[in-house]
Amino acid sequence: MSEKSNWQLFVEDFKSLSDEDKHKAWNYIKALKNGEVKKTKKRKIDFNHFTGKTREFCIEILDKHDMDMNTSIYVTCVNNISLTVDEILEKYFNKNIEKKPYIVGNEDLIKDMIQYHYDQLEHEGIEAFPYLRILNKETQDFVMRINKETNFNLYHSAYSYCSNRINKSVDEIIGEYIKKYSEKRPYLKENMDCVKELFSKVLIKTQNDKK
Repeated sequence: MSEKSNWQLFVEDFKSLSDEDKHKAWNYIKALKNGEVKKTKKRKIDFNHFTGKTREFCIEILDKHDMDMNTSIYVTCVNNISLTVDEILEKYFNKNIEKKPYIVGNEDLIKDMIQYHYDQLEHEGIEAFPYLRILNKETQDFVMRINKETNFNLYHSAYSYCSNRINKSVDEIIGEYIKKYSEKRPYLKENMDCVKELFSKVLIKTQNDKK
């Protein structure tokens, strides 16, 4: 038996749709035929900081799956900087193996990317966390230290907390936050000057972002 043509496969898929979805699909086909649907341009991302097979892998995954592996790995490293490279690799696979099956068999390439960003984060300091530049040096160091020691991004936590309370005063917000989290985050009360600086700057930023 000869293989079915693409048209035959399309017709079979089309027949399986509900009447409503058939109507939507048919309208889309007509719009596509009439040039009314704009084609999405593929993203162009620079992977030149990687070499050889690692760079080729990033380009291939972006082209086939529209997935920026560089950013995906970078974010994972930033949020897990207290772990080792092997531990980050294991955590990345445990979290993404079902959603991103194409990473299977490419462990060495993924590890190469993790190693690159891990080394960059280790040596760049504040450059790896540009959003912390709104804070003074003492508070920057405090937030980065907590991130590294506890694998917790206090800045993101403060931003999320302030975003839902932009009409409250900074003292009210800090009071609520300390009351809620002081037991599991004892470093808050031990560094109140940095906490006040963090929440004061972050509250202003969230208010400006919502304008």
